[in-house]
Amino acid sequence: MSHFTVVVRLPSEIARSALDEAVAQALLPFKESGFGDDDPEELQQYMEFEETEDTQRTKYETESVEHVRMPDGRLLLPWDDELSSPGADIRSVPSGATKIEIPYKQLFPTFEKFMEEWCEEKRDPVHNRYGYWHNPRAKWDWYQIGGRWDGFFPMPAGQKANFCRIKDIDLVSANKRMKDSATKFWAAWDRLLAGDKKEEDFIDGCRMRAVQLGLVECKDKAELTGNEWRTKSWEKNADRFDVYRCIDGAARDAYEVCFDPIASYSYLDPTAGWVAPGEMGWFGVSSDDPDSFLKYKRTYRDWLTSGNRDDWVVVVDCHI
Repeated sequence: MSHFTVVVRLPSEIARSALDEAVAQALLPFKESGFGDDDPEELQQYMEFEETEDTQRTKYETESVEHVRMPDGRLLLPWDDELSSPGADIRSVPSGATKIEIPYKQLFPTFEKFMEEWCEEKRDPVHNRYGYWHNPRAKWDWYQIGGRWDGFFPMPAGQKANFCRIKDIDLVSANKRMKDSATKFWAAWDRLLAGDKKEEDFIDGCRMRAVQLGLVECKDKAELTGNEWRTKSWEKNADRFDVYRCIDGAARDAYEVCFDPIASYSYLDPTAGWVAPGEMGWFGVSSDDPDSFLKYKRTYRDWLTSGNRDDWVVVVDCHI
């Protein structure tokens, strides 16, 4: 599971009282289907059928599955509870038992039985083929306006808002926070380079951000070329290789926008559609790389401040 921010831009003529519904309609084309009973009928227009029949038929015809033949002749699957070791979450083969491979065709007399009992799939009534319906553009399964990012937009006189007109965002305070965050990062980064071990928790966060910015490339010792600007080793322990951080010199002010407090992970625009540096995966891990991350951060403010500044922006806490 992952939570991430999406800033939804909506036309200025929408009434404030209609913002909730407008956000729902804007996000609908990107909803993942099959979560609860809340899929609206309108979602069907974005769904596509993904056929699995040919792949599964090949599996049925050519593959097998491991079983454990017990001393009394019974056949168990490797994950059967009976094979669990007492007090441990591991599986073991008892004395006198053997592992064997049994073809799917031997276990199920027909392909249809295999699909229904092993794969738990039914033929789609529309296509008369095995497969499933999904939204190929899906980005989220549920959302909440504000949510974990309640009060995302700074407003005049210190107020905070989950939605506002673009012209009302206090860019002065946002810019100050951006600059302060960048200054704090570079100070921590300098301490890291100097080998300071006094603030390890904060330094760990500093490392993660540096990897995201492309300031660090992790390599094994054998991969070092000798041309690196600076190398710094990880502390070695039982489960870690010798890894080096190869740190490239950089113009620090060029990275300031990466600390923008009002730059969301992605944004949704009436014309440009869904824009993000990568695809969000589990545990908050995105597929973005330093190039896509920097490009997104460096163009976000241009998008936000261009066009009609009477347009609405709404911050949404999306989950996937």
